[in-house]
Amino acid sequence: MKGKVTVNADEIDKKPQPNKRFGIGEIYGQSFVGISNNERKDLIDLDAKSRLDCPFLLSFSELAPNKKKNQFQCSKNSGVCSIRNFSESQNFGPLTATCPTRFYENGTVFREIGKHLLGDENAKIAKEIPFLESTVKKKNATKGPSVGKIDMVMASTKGGAFTWCAVELQAVYFSGTKMEDDYPAIRKFSGNGVPMPHPKGRRPDYRSSGPKRLMPQLQTKVPTLRRWGTKLAIVVDRPFFESLSKMKTEEDISNCDIAWFVVRFDEVEGENRFELVVDNVVYTTLEESVAGLTAGKPMSRDSFENNLKKKMGFQDQDSFSF
Repeated sequence: MKGKVTVNADEIDKKPQPNKRFGIGEIYGQSFVGISNNERKDLIDLDAKSRLDCPFLLSFSELAPNKKKNQFQCSKNSGVCSIRNFSESQNFGPLTATCPTRFYENGTVFREIGKHLLGDENAKIAKEIPFLESTVKKKNATKGPSVGKIDMVMASTKGGAFTWCAVELQAVYFSGTKMEDDYPAIRKFSGNGVPMPHPKGRRPDYRSSGPKRLMPQLQTKVPTLRRWGTKLAIVVDRPFFESLSKMKTEEDISNCDIAWFVVRFDEVEGENRFELVVDNVVYTTLEESVAGLTAGKPMSRDSFENNLKKKMGFQDQDSFSF
């Protein structure tokens, strides 16, 4: 778990600057920067029926949807797995995953979860296990229907005991222009290097991905898991983790509720692809994780009210008070 990509969280969450824009990092598992102009054009022009298989799902087929006809086909219309920061000087930032299937690669992170939380690298894994039951029962039913599920569960019987943990994969949403807005420039580009993303820009939206999506999952599931004596593993990439506020960590796994498995994507020389590497494992309580996801502190009342007065058009703030 050597190496660390340092990302400035404040810079990530700001609107893109003119010479820095987020664009395609990987498309159908291939490095967008590493492939040729013609290959880029061919990949972006694939229609829905022609979408390629997802290489990361193929590499860990245990999680493929077995009832689906084209079970390994990429589920994204664009085929984009991740995005990264582009600059006009052709320097590129680290990848951040926009598709949770990106974390499936070779089952690497799942083996690490099994090793750390269950003592078994070969623990079995299942998706969408019912977790919450409705308190409203249907007629003649002995219990209410399932109204909530745990995304993934890993379980082991190694040593004769049945142990398990919950798993949550959190990719990042992005705000701004849609990925297809980059396509005209990609189709026209014939120079060296890569075309810059759309000038209106897009950015990773860690606020929507963290506080709005991930945090409610933790607040709903972890209290029950904690009572049951079970841990939750959360998989995120390094840029996502760096966007969180500082959290107090626990040294011993017995004192944590949540284990954060932080991954990075290392470029594989000569292969036009990136490899998932587990960079760090961080143990925290639920409370510290929620504080980290909030990524902010309340301003003073005076500051809030001064901003409010300005917003409402009260010019003489000193002569008006609430």
